[in-house]
Amino acid sequence: PRSNRFRKQIYSEGNNMLVEVLMPKHGLNMSEGHITEIFKQVGDSVREGENLFAFETSKATVEVAAKASGLITKILTDVGEDVPVNDTVLIIDTEATAAAPATAPAAGETAAAPATAAEGGGYQPATPWVKKIARENNVALNTVTGTGNQGRITAEDVLAAAAAPAPAAAASKPAPAPAAPAFTFAPGSDLAEVPMNRIKRLTGEAMAASFRDVPHIYFSARANLEKLYAYRDQLLAETGVKYTFSDFFLVACARALERFPLANATFREGKIYAQQNVNIGVATATVNGLTVPVVHEAQRYTLAELARRRQEVVKKALEGKSAVEELEGGTFTITNLGMFGIDSFDPIINPPQAAILALGSIEDTAVVVDKAIKICPLLHLRLAGDHRVLDGADCAQFLAYSKTLRECGQPLV
Repeated sequence: PRSNRFRKQIYSEGNNMLVEVLMPKHGLNMSEGHITEIFKQVGDSVREGENLFAFETSKATVEVAAKASGLITKILTDVGEDVPVNDTVLIIDTEATAAAPATAPAAGETAAAPATAAEGGGYQPATPWVKKIARENNVALNTVTGTGNQGRITAEDVLAAAAAPAPAAAASKPAPAPAAPAFTFAPGSDLAEVPMNRIKRLTGEAMAASFRDVPHIYFSARANLEKLYAYRDQLLAETGVKYTFSDFFLVACARALERFPLANATFREGKIYAQQNVNIGVATATVNGLTVPVVHEAQRYTLAELARRRQEVVKKALEGKSAVEELEGGTFTITNLGMFGIDSFDPIINPPQAAILALGSIEDTAVVVDKAIKICPLLHLRLAGDHRVLDGADCAQFLAYSKTLRECGQPLV
């Protein structure tokens, strides 16, 4: 960890009042933050509430706003540095004012051209995820008008700009260069290192530790969703709302976890802890890697409320805008790869949780119903349990009850 000479958050230096902006602590396990962006420079003026820098934890990218207005006098870190919690990132002088703008060039002189977006173009009010989308769509952020909070550029703004017809190019301008290849191989080498961001690296380390240290036991089942299909159609006709199967599965898990609280327990330092609330994590693939936003207190919600809350936390995770508290405190996780045609897969438990449920594809399958062959939509389920917390019978009963809830449909509301 780097040394830090500035320990007080507000102090005086001469006649000026200085405010330190510290690396905040987000979550019980956070010890440092990885600086991904610094939006200001020394000498820039800043308003209270304006974003100053962004940092990355093992779970999310977080932006830090100014608590006071003034002039930035010191920046004590660089992009790419790991800053310990409560260390100073920058200092604001609340009584200083920005220097007057430079005078216009004298006659005969040429003013320096502004930097292009490709050269940096100064601070662009957008998250790293939005900037990545802009690069992938060849959109210059300095040409986009932000519609988000404080004029921030959103993903929707970038995609709208990408879809807009481009102005006719002058005949003298060459065609744009093709996109760079995904990987760059050195001459004579058939290997290229693939960069790993912090989230992907730490997720990999956590999953490797879980697979090594947690005694996983696995159970499989198939649920007949014929009645659930019919009930979903009924709700659509009555309410005009088309719920996804993920919404129904979330409700089923919440009800099953209330019935079998050991599946909702956590294992910490050799002890099992029961949890008062059912906090279900929804595994979500994002551009930065695997993220698991959490629907807290899922047992309290109706189907409509759970559907709305799931959509909110997943949307924020995909946009890289999750609050840290929305990524913490999970007691159980659902992961779904059925949309890719995967029948079944073995999930890895997310410690300190005791279980995780994997949802596979839904396939029309010939089954025997009342001694007759019938084609029914079957969902593949795969449960992993921590054998230190759950015995085989515990897992089997939980999965069987969860399967029954998925099959019956209507009582899920």
